Amino acid sequence: MNVKEVISKLGKLYPGKTIIKNLDNNGIVTEIICETEPTQDHPEYSEAIAVIDNSVMHFHKKLNETYTILKGQLTVVTDVKLINLKKGDSITMQPGTVHANIGKETWCRVYSKPGWTLGDHIPLENLMKEILARTQSKTKVKIDRMIRRKLPKSD
Repeated sequence: MNVKEVISKLGKLYPGKTIIKNLDNNGIVTEIICETEPTQDHPEYSEAIAVIDNSVMHFHKKLNETYTILKGQLTVVTDVKLINLKKGDSITMQPGTVHANIGKETWCRVYSKPGWTLGDHIPLENLMKEILARTQSKTKVKIDRMIRRKLPKSD
């Protein structure tokens, strides 16, 4: 992705709007978001222009997220299938639907209802860490109980 060029275009098309660069674990920009209608202005919805190379697998607890392709092609990866979209196509992700996006500097309008918040965006990696932590904690408690039952009682 030509980051400087994309940011320049977004800045000209949407002057004064917040532009956010999403980075992968290696510090490479994978997605650029321009908040055209931010949640803080109206919590019931938000709208952004996203320029996407790829996004992490994630889901949302509460919001519906609709992608409309403005330029290029996008492959939406869900927990059950791949969906190929082209200019003019739209797709809505319901709450709880695990998804990620793969494009090549693909421009999308993203409409979220209610408005997008960081707390509602749950990357699968974070969810897996939380599940593992809970599982390990429960396993440790079970093992501790088993050990205590087998140890002789002290007087």
